[in-house]
Amino acid sequence: MSSTISSSSANPDLDWSQLKETVVMLNLAIAQIKQSMHEGTSSVDTLAHSFTSLATNLT
Repeated sequence: MSSTISSSSANPDLDWSQLKETVVMLNLAIAQIKQSMHEGTSSVDTLAHSFTSLATNLT
């Protein structure tokens, strides 16, 4: 007869492989957010440069 022990916040089941996988996924999410922010900044810079060039050519 097997007994199962449930996991709760008061008595967590610390499965280190799951913890490691969670940390890896969090690091991936952070890297994706940083990349998105970098690409967003680059896009805004390109757009600003385009508008500046357009305005310069119109005057």
